[in-house]
Amino acid sequence: MSPCNAVAVRQARMVKVNNAEALLSSPEALAVCKKLLAQLWEMDENMISVDKGRDFVRFNAGLWYVRIWDKGGVEANPVRFLEQIKSMLDTVIPLALQLRVQAAVAAEYQILGQQRAAAGELVLTVEL
Repeated sequence: MSPCNAVAVRQARMVKVNNAEALLSSPEALAVCKKLLAQLWEMDENMISVDKGRDFVRFNAGLWYVRIWDKGGVEANPVRFLEQIKSMLDTVIPLALQLRVQAAVAAEYQILGQQRAAAGELVLTVEL
């Protein structure tokens, strides 16, 4: 009997996205956020702490902060950086979610390869 090289395509979509949880579940995403905020705020990233509240995550550097709510709202002080921060989060949060999906898949299957589709989707090749 010869091996089967059939292709099975499975698409997944997260229905309820908790932005704060997505960041907290990915050390890589937290590190990227701290680094980008440090660049934006022109300070050392070691000056930025990460605090978890009941329904938010907060990046804090004294009077400077960003609070990301579970349901998607974002607050920032100083407010002049808010649009740049929202843009950053629009990139980092989907990547954090993709890492979470990748970890869940890797827990069940051996990942043989990965690549990015044209629109940035993560495409995993696994052994079933």
